[in-house]
Amino acid sequence: MTIDFQNLARSTFLAPNEAAATILAIRRSVSNQVLWMAVVLAAVLNALVVSVNMQLFPPAAEAVEAMPPVFLSPGLLAIFVTGGLVISVFVLLWAGRVLGGKAELGDMLAVMAWIELVQVGLQVSLTILAVVLPGLAQMAGFVASIWMLFILVVFIDSAHGFGSRMRAVGVMILSFFLLVMGLMFFLLLIGASAEGGI
Repeated sequence: MTIDFQNLARSTFLAPNEAAATILAIRRSVSNQVLWMAVVLAAVLNALVVSVNMQLFPPAAEAVEAMPPVFLSPGLLAIFVTGGLVISVFVLLWAGRVLGGKAELGDMLAVMAWIELVQVGLQVSLTILAVVLPGLAQMAGFVASIWMLFILVVFIDSAHGFGSRMRAVGVMILSFFLLVMGLMFFLLLIGASAEGGI
């Protein structure tokens, strides 16, 4: 299957329903092992972009002191982001099924891997814009964040076969509370590992 990633990325923003259908169709011809690799790659790239942004636009000293150690180490950040994304996959899958969804693990892996990759591309674009037009970049970043939430709703709706975006929003709300608890536990583990010198 030949995939036009540029067109797929464009349709993700302009026609998310079509993009979601394409991603789910591609998923049928790809093994879960490959999808897991895509999830890990997307998470690592995301962490790399965040680390580069922190080098280009260093936060204030007070903010750095308040940050957990995980955000100050690219390696630990990559582990943290990967763990968060993996937890998100399972939480969104489980929460969707609780609300009557029919997504399989591979569906959610494909959806979250693609969303994360699009997010990486978006962050790179916003970083370039911030170098040229800092004020516009902040506004564009805010608008992009809102639109990415809408895209995620559409993709969750498509993956679970709801036919109802409100039910997909319900999945996100339920997942949010579960995800916060999961991420807090994971952050505690990473923090303990870092303090222990592992």
